[in-house]
Amino acid sequence: MINIKESRLYDLLPTNLRDDKDIVAAALAIDKSTNSINSFIEKLNFRSNPEILDDNILDTLAADMHVDYYDKSFSPEIKRKIIDNSMILHMLKGTPGSVERALATVNLNGVIQEWWEYDGDPFHFQVEIEPFTTINFKQVNKLINEYKNLRSWFDGFIISFKETIILSLKTYQFEVPYQICNTFETEEINGMSVNGNMTLDTPDYTFEVGYLNCNNFYAGEVI
Repeated sequence: MINIKESRLYDLLPTNLRDDKDIVAAALAIDKSTNSINSFIEKLNFRSNPEILDDNILDTLAADMHVDYYDKSFSPEIKRKIIDNSMILHMLKGTPGSVERALATVNLNGVIQEWWEYDGDPFHFQVEIEPFTTINFKQVNKLINEYKNLRSWFDGFIISFKETIILSLKTYQFEVPYQICNTFETEEINGMSVNGNMTLDTPDYTFEVGYLNCNNFYAGEVI
């Protein structure tokens, strides 16, 4: 079998034509052009080239393949996973499996809980996710609504803790600058009083203090 990537038109020329400089020049020019085209074949064959992570190529492929949900702000790795799974996701669209598989493409392990599993309203569902998961709620909400069936309503996320969490209560001590009125302490260092005007600065000291959340966990953004 002839390997088109390794074959050359010049090699196929009969001996009598190899003496013709014009034919030889034409054959070598065609071989050069063919080699240039061959170098792009594997790049164009997306399925056989998993190394394609160029944003422009991936964005073009997503548009060409009519991917149901795609965001250009995704990382190249996630874009690649979404495109790879786009056909099967389209086939499964409208099922719990399609939602869970779509979540996996954005590196989110989510499990669908139907309304009867948590005493919710009919045709509602929620997604159970692992604790300490970083989520872009706007993107994931769009993703879920794209692949769920139209009659179902998404109630939101729940966090399931598989293991016991021990929250330790600690005392936090820190120094806070404060204004002294009338009496000035020199920390046992002798001083001398001098008559003069004195202005005391009274800034507003504002600082954040971490606190313990009891039982309630907030996602930081309401869907």
